[in-house]
This record gives sequence, structure tokens and C-alpha cells, in this order.
Amino acid sequence: MSDIIVQVTAPDVISAEPAAPNQYIVTLTPQIIDVTVSGGMGVAGPKGDTGATGLQGATGATGAQGLKGDKGDTGAQGAQGATGAQGEQGIQGATGAQGVPGETGAQGEQGLKGDTGSQGAKGDTGEQGIKGDTGDQGTQGIQGVPGVKGDTGDPGQGVPAGGTIAYVLAKSSSSDYDTGWVEAAAGLSQAQILARQV
Repeated sequence: MSDIIVQVTAPDVISAEPAAPNQYIVTLTPQIIDVTVSGGMGVAGPKGDTGATGLQGATGATGAQGLKGDKGDTGAQGAQGATGAQGEQGIQGATGAQGVPGETGAQGEQGLKGDTGSQGAKGDTGEQGIKGDTGDQGTQGIQGVPGVKGDTGDPGQGVPAGGTIAYVLAKSSSSDYDTGWVEAAAGLSQAQILARQV
């Protein structure tokens, strides 16, 4: 097999344009390759495996400013903002001109009864007036206070005075309280006599 010696000068990066996330199209300067061949060309060997992914290239320079795009649609109404803090009290304005008098308002409610005034001086006695008609019967008055207990009266009709043992009280006539003492019937005991008296 012949030996092939290759010398490569590293190229410079001219530009890098983004093509996809983390992918760029890189433009390089032409490279100079010196090749020295000794002996004849051998038979081509089998295709080698794909090499590992190279290192990430350097970030390219910022491109020129693009043209201004069309104005976008108006956005949706934002939420109501919070109420701001109370502002300071403003200076009092000048007094305005006198307004036109308004119409008389409605009658107000009856006020509370005032305190009784002091006693006035006694006036002169007037002339005797004409006698008026008799008034209506008044209502029944409140029951009066009970009167003082009176003196004890004379004794009423009761058992007449007199009588003695074995006498009983008997009617003398059909008139009220007409009674008298009479001798009890013979043979009655003292207990029977007392029972008759009851």
C-alpha cells in the first residue's frame, strides 16, 4: 500500500445563519490542501463509519435589522386595575353666587310638647256668668274608705231572763219573740231537758 500525506490549513468562518434550534449554516473561506503521494494508488478500502458530531461552531455575527412588520391586532381589554390611593384634599374654592330661593317645603311634623310655663299673675275676678244647664250624670266614683266602726247597739231579742232547773223555754203565743219559761214534764232527765232546749 502507498502512503498519502495530507496537510490542511484550517479555514476561517465567514458567516453563520440559523437553520434550526442549535443548528447553523456556516460559510468558510477556501482552504489550501497540500498533498504528496508516494507510490501507486491502492485499492479503495471499505467505507468507514460516520464520524462523531463535531463541536458547536462559534456564534455568528448579528444580522442586519429586518424591516418593520405590520401592526398587530388590538389586544383584549385588560383586567380592572386596583383603586388608587386617596388623593390629597384640594384647596377650597371660592363661594358661589346666591342661588334663587326654592319653593316653600311641605308642613313639618308636629313637634314635641314643650314644658309647662310658669304660673302667671292672677287676673281680676270676672262678672258672674249665666247659670248653665245641668250636666250629664258622672261616672261611678272610686269606692270610699271604710268608715269607723260604730258603737255596740242595744241587746236584741234573745232568751228571756229567768227560768231555773227543770224549766224549759216555750212559746207563749204565735207572735215573734213571745216566749217564756215553763216547768218541764215530769219524768224528764236533766239531759233530756237540755236536748229540748237545743
